[in-house]
Amino acid sequence: MRQLNDSFNMMIRGAVTKGRYWELRQGASLLIASDALVRAVKLEKSVGVPAVVVADDIEVPDRYWIGRFAQGLMATPVLHFRDRNIVNPFNVAWYRSAGTRATQLMAASPRHKDKYLWFLALHQAVGENRELVPPAVLSRLISEGIIKWTPQQPES
Repeated sequence: MRQLNDSFNMMIRGAVTKGRYWELRQGASLLIASDALVRAVKLEKSVGVPAVVVADDIEVPDRYWIGRFAQGLMATPVLHFRDRNIVNPFNVAWYRSAGTRATQLMAASPRHKDKYLWFLALHQAVGENRELVPPAVLSRLISEGIIKWTPQQPES
């Protein structure tokens, strides 16, 4: 296998949180104190997967979940996967290559295999067009008539 360029041998991780924030600008210097930043670092570290995770105390508006059904998985900014809301890492332009790249990175760095397998499972879930919406939200949207659930028919 050819050597991968080290500057591209990483996957993005992070967290979205909320909290108090303070900053002081003095010329070209910037001092920041932020509860949200501290919480984001702790959350990102505790989750340990290649994703930008949304903190549990942040309520994702229904329009994002509904958008998943109206425009498809590639158009929605947030997904729910393995009990976590995450920023959608995929778009139409590079969805296909993301799986190939993660497989290449896993082969080049087997010590991080579990992280790549997590990402590849997410990639597969998107490819299979799974709901990727929190079950309680999906149930509520269906019961309120906001979306209509039509089970897929088996292929003959």
